[in-house]
Amino acid sequence: MKAMKGIRRILNVIGDTVRHPKASFNALSANGKLVVFLGALLLATGLFSIAFVLQSQEEPREVAVSNNFETQVSTLTELQATITTVEGNVEYKPANGDWQDATTETNLSSQDEVRTEGAASRTIISYEDGSETRLDGDTYIKIQATTAEKIETYVTNGKTYNRVVTEATPYSVETADANYEALGTAFVVESSGDKQAVEVVESSIIETTTNKTIDSGNRLIMKSSIDPTDNGKVERIDINDYKNDPFIEWNLKKDESNELFKDKLGFLQDTEAPTIEISSPKQDEVILTESTSKTGAVVIKGKASSAVEVTITAKSVNGSPTFEATVQSNGEFSSPSINSPLGLNAYEIKAKDRIGNISTTSLRITVQQKSAPVEEEKTSLLILKSVSIKNDLLTYTWYMSEDINYENVRVLYSKTDNPTLSTSEGVKTPNKGGPSPATVTANFDSGGLDKETYYIRMCELNENQTACDVVSDTKSIKIK
Repeated sequence: MKAMKGIRRILNVIGDTVRHPKASFNALSANGKLVVFLGALLLATGLFSIAFVLQSQEEPREVAVSNNFETQVSTLTELQATITTVEGNVEYKPANGDWQDATTETNLSSQDEVRTEGAASRTIISYEDGSETRLDGDTYIKIQATTAEKIETYVTNGKTYNRVVTEATPYSVETADANYEALGTAFVVESSGDKQAVEVVESSIIETTTNKTIDSGNRLIMKSSIDPTDNGKVERIDINDYKNDPFIEWNLKKDESNELFKDKLGFLQDTEAPTIEISSPKQDEVILTESTSKTGAVVIKGKASSAVEVTITAKSVNGSPTFEATVQSNGEFSSPSINSPLGLNAYEIKAKDRIGNISTTSLRITVQQKSAPVEEEKTSLLILKSVSIKNDLLTYTWYMSEDINYENVRVLYSKTDNPTLSTSEGVKTPNKGGPSPATVTANFDSGGLDKETYYIRMCELNENQTACDVVSDTKSIKIK
């Protein structure tokens, strides 16, 4: 009890001294001053002890922070990136080095650059997680990052096909005007002075500057210098043009042979066009009409496997509308009754499936009055059926009736529609053919043509070879 009273007295003395330090201290007796001194010493010792304990408790926390930092550093470890395919002229440039030839064992790191020189040059960069960046000809990219946190490339110029393993390392591609983040997908990035665009083959991507999500089978045009009204436009990809693109064909074969990707072809899962079989009328059949009639009713029937849409166009009648056939679930179809003029008639039958794959075939019939014999003289006919281009080789298929002289057939091409012999920019003699009537496929090298749209037309020259006696319909083709 006495001890407690002593302690309280000491505390009271210290308290008064703290509140009125100078006056209180001078008023104290010698024993009082000793009490204050001892109390201050005790207080200092206690504060030192508390600081020591707190410091001891902080040491494990510093270790934890240090360990956490080491963990963060470890996530930035470089992923192995290796050039695994080299076709043509492929070069790479280390971050602090010079350009040098690439091989199929060249290892790459963040900030390295890769380029292909020439239209036929291609390469594949394979990452440790299974994803791939594939470069088309005349393409230049920089690897911004290849770590466990992200894979990021910058496309300076050209076109890349990006194959991303689902749920692998985050993968993005940047261009001058866009940034595309993969959502477990395959997508094509195009970057040039004319256009910045992305095409999604499988799954989807997000363009982060606009927050637009683009799904499989669609194209986003971020910027177009040729037609600024297309800026920000999202459109459906025409699979018929797409699957015939040499770079897409090359990538499709790579995907089909890769266990990681062969079942994830997305938009390119089905590239087979429908097959068309015409059951009636038969090819070159004669359809009789009344002796007083100037036209005959033609109903075209057949079967187009997997087709959901079948259309028929009368190619021998200028300005003829396109007729839509009725298609059954098994692919059988029947056209409406088509009023066709007397004489030779040619029709184009086109079938489209759900994906958009298209195939075409042609049918020829003759409409004749019942009382009149089949005329000896037939209408001269040239029909341009199709035009395509691959690796600078322009291929075209046409039909010519039996009175067309193959030796006088020429191909006209021009940048303006419906070229004639006088307005065409070029005239080619077909490199294949034979006696008419026939359907003929020929080709020529388009390497010297400008990278623009050309209009193609068939022509039968007159005897003096100064004009066309017979011309076909016109088709257009984009030279790439």
